[in-house]
Amino acid sequence: MTTSNLLAELFSLLDTTPQSAETLAERLGISAEEVRSHLAPWQGGPVTGQGGYALRPGTPASRLVQAGGILGRPLVYVPQTDSTQNEVLRQAVRWQQEGRSAHGLVVVADDQTQGRGRRGHAWQSSMQGNVGQGLLLSILLHSDPQLAQNLTLLPLACGVAVQAACGVGGLKWPNDLLRADGRKMGGMLLEAEWSAGQVQRLVLGIGLNVLSAPPGAAALSELTAQVNRAQLLQRLLSELEHWLWQSAEHILAAWRRVNLTLGQQVRVQLASEVVEGQAVDIGPGGELVVETSQGRRSISGGEVELVGTVNPLTIRPATPADALQAAELILAANGELAWHLTGTQSAEAARRALAELFGHAGHRLSYSTALIAERAGEVLGLALAYPGEDAVRLDQPLRQRLQTLGRTEQIVSEGLSGEYYLDTLAVSASARGQGVGSALLQHLQQQGRRQGRPLGLLVEQGNAAQRLYERLGFVVVGEQRLAGHSYVRMRWQV
Repeated sequence: MTTSNLLAELFSLLDTTPQSAETLAERLGISAEEVRSHLAPWQGGPVTGQGGYALRPGTPASRLVQAGGILGRPLVYVPQTDSTQNEVLRQAVRWQQEGRSAHGLVVVADDQTQGRGRRGHAWQSSMQGNVGQGLLLSILLHSDPQLAQNLTLLPLACGVAVQAACGVGGLKWPNDLLRADGRKMGGMLLEAEWSAGQVQRLVLGIGLNVLSAPPGAAALSELTAQVNRAQLLQRLLSELEHWLWQSAEHILAAWRRVNLTLGQQVRVQLASEVVEGQAVDIGPGGELVVETSQGRRSISGGEVELVGTVNPLTIRPATPADALQAAELILAANGELAWHLTGTQSAEAARRALAELFGHAGHRLSYSTALIAERAGEVLGLALAYPGEDAVRLDQPLRQRLQTLGRTEQIVSEGLSGEYYLDTLAVSASARGQGVGSALLQHLQQQGRRQGRPLGLLVEQGNAAQRLYERLGFVVVGEQRLAGHSYVRMRWQV
C-alpha cells in the first residue's frame, strides 16, 4: 500500500473520539510506531485530542460526513495532496483494482500544493501554512445519458448547488461564488475524459474559502457564523446530488435567480480576442449572451471579468420615503399575518395599510424600527427589529387601530425582555440567495451585541428558513403560537 493510500486509510478510521496508536495499528495491520510516524505531522492541525488520536471537530473526513446518496460513497479524506483532481483519479484506480465502482467517489483535502482552477489558473487554498481553512474536493462521475446531454450546463448546475449549500453569495458566470462586493469565495472546475467522441467520466473540482481567504478574496465565515466544514460538505453533496441531474430548464432558472453577472459590464478573455459589453442573458446551452457595440455575442467559454466592481450592498436606517417598497416586502414576508396586524381582509388592502403605517413612527411596522438593504438605489431587503421590552408599547398603536376599525383580532406581543427582537426579515425575489438576508442579520447581531442582547426571532414551524438560521448560529429556545400558527423561538447569542 502506498504512503498516500495508507494515510487515507488511517484517517478513515479517525473521528472525534480519541483512539490509541495500538488500536489503530491493530485495525490496519501495521505497527503502532508506524501510526505515530504517519500522524505526527498532522497533530495540532486536523489531528487533536489527549490520550489518543482524534479529528478536530468540523474536519471534512469520512466518519464525520453522512452522505445521503451516491456522491460521497466512498469519501476519502487526506490532509494534504498535490491536487484533489489528481488524487481522485489515483484513488479511482485503487477502487477499480479492488473491483469496486468509483462512481461518486469524493476526495477532500485540507490543503493542495498544486491546486488548479479554470483555464490553467492556480487555486490558492492556504496562506503561510494556515491549512484547514477551506473546503477542497473533487468528485468522480461516470457519465450517463442525462449528464452527457446537459454537459455544457453542468458548470452552472454545480454553481447553483454550491450557492444553495452555502446559503450566501451570488454567481459570476459560469460558477464562481462571489460576495456582493465582488470578492471571490469559491470556484469550480469541470474536467471531462473523452473516448470515441463520447464523455466517459467527469471530474468535478470545488474550492471554497470557508474560515479564511487569501488576500483580495472573501470567506464564507464573513457572512455565516459558526461554519462547520463537515456539515457544509454534507449539504454540498446533497445539493449536487439534486442539481447535477436536473433538467436544463430548472438549472437555467435557478442560475438566473442567484447570479451576479447579468446586467453587469463584462470583459471576456477568449483565446484570440477580448469581448466587452453588457451581460444580458444566458443561452439554452449555458452560454453567456453579451451585448457589444457590434451586436450580441454568445460566449461558451472564456475568462469573465466584471468590469469595475459589483455594486456594493448598503444597509441604512429606513425613512418614510421607503413606505411603498417596504409595504411590499413586509406583506411578502408575513402573508396573512400582515392582514391580521392591519385589520384588513385582502392583500391589496393590507399593502395600502402597511404603506400608510410605515410612514409614522412609534409602532412595530414603522420606518423607525426598520433597516433597508439596497444596491445602486434599489431596495433589496428590509428588517424590522427592536428591543424586546418595547414590544408591548410598539404594539399599542396597532391595537388601538383595530379597535377603531371595530376588529376583534388580538395582537400578541412577540419580543421578550433582554433580547433584540427581529420582527420581520424580507428579501426581494430578485435578490434572494445573494447574501442580503445574511447581511441584515449580521448588522442586527452587531446592534444587539452593542446593547448586550442576543438577537431573537420567531420562525413558523416547518419553514425551511429555520435551517438557514441554524447555520448562522441561532438555537431554538422555545415555542409560541400566533394568529393560529405555531412558531419556534430562536436566538443568536452575543
